[in-house]
Amino acid sequence: MAKRFTDTDKWKKRWFRTLKNDNKVFWMYLLDQCDHAGIWDVDFELASYFCNGINEQEIRTVFRKQYQEFDGGRRWFVKDFIDFQYGTLNHNVNAHKSVIGILNRHSLVVHDIHNEQLMNSSFKDKDKDIDKVQVKYKDIRAKFDEFWSLYDLKIGRYDAEQYWWGKKKLKNGKCIGDEERVLIIDYVPKYAETSHKDGGYPARKHPKTFLYNSGWEDEIILPVDSSIETMLKGIRSKKGHSNE
Repeated sequence: MAKRFTDTDKWKKRWFRTLKNDNKVFWMYLLDQCDHAGIWDVDFELASYFCNGINEQEIRTVFRKQYQEFDGGRRWFVKDFIDFQYGTLNHNVNAHKSVIGILNRHSLVVHDIHNEQLMNSSFKDKDKDIDKVQVKYKDIRAKFDEFWSLYDLKIGRYDAEQYWWGKKKLKNGKCIGDEERVLIIDYVPKYAETSHKDGGYPARKHPKTFLYNSGWEDEIILPVDSSIETMLKGIRSKKGHSNE
């Protein structure tokens, strides 16, 4: 049976005391059921059983700042877990070695320049001069709210979110994962800038249609400037008259 530190002051903190009781129970369940590196294998069916019924979508929204989703939505990393349980991780401390190993396997480790074992990590803090490892989460899971805001066409949120989290398969039979989410976030600003949500050409697709058809893989169609279009029509008209 694992024993962990608990924050006895959480009952006084506004963010916690204003939660619904069901959500308070889930938060305590999450802190108990995640592994010693703060990683939870997402299983809302089991969580609902032990917590006597919870709303998954509500949980995801309420605690969106407290967790980092990764591995295609199959796992959560509780952001403040490491800092609260261990403080700064030190690879010379036996109790920390296992945690560092787990985080490293999931690309959730910031290396220290004096730790040769982690020298190849993609997270390099060259300004550090102490022999310790600090943990940060790799934010590869772009948030749905960010996509929703950038896309700027508020239609069919529920269905779009199902595709976003990989709960529904796309037209190609695959599910959206972390890599796709990053590509989508990179693509959407330009797409929103060059498409029209009011029906003009090129028209912006409904969010769920965009995701279902892997729209981020399409070439962006640039709108034709109205003045250029008028000029082209004039040229075509003159050509038509000259051929008569």
